[in-house]
Amino acid sequence: GGLQFWMNSRDGLGPEDAFRQSVGGHSHFGWGFTTSGVYRLTFQAVARRLGETTNLLSDPTEFTFHILPLPPVTASPFQ
Repeated sequence: GGLQFWMNSRDGLGPEDAFRQSVGGHSHFGWGFTTSGVYRLTFQAVARRLGETTNLLSDPTEFTFHILPLPPVTASPFQ
């Protein structure tokens, strides 16, 4: 039925690059990258309890994606 993009860094990152999960909801996502390499993405969850006005924040958590083939490694004189 087509693709739905929740986050797209092609035009930069902004408030629209977020996913809002409903209470009790459950979702699965696929990832797409335009080129090979190592990507490090940091995510932080924000939530608010019903009836409250203060947001709760998770710790920022980094995820690393290794998209193959990796670019060649340049030899280092320190190896």
